[in-house]
Amino acid sequence: MLKIRRRPGEVLILNTANGQVRIEFGLDGWQIKLAISAPKNVEILRGELIEMKMDYELPVIPDD
Repeated sequence: MLKIRRRPGEVLILNTANGQVRIEFGLDGWQIKLAISAPKNVEILRGELIEMKMDYELPVIPDD
């Protein structure tokens, strides 16, 4: 895992096979604001939504 510090207004750019992902950082009181620009085929998901989905997904039962 890469840990990096950014100041408000600074940018992080990720070069991927699908194109560039640009992340801008900001502060709003105690909250961190992220502005993410990415190609349409790059899926951006919040971690807690993935965890919720995994908790509630039913196993797939194959047809015999």
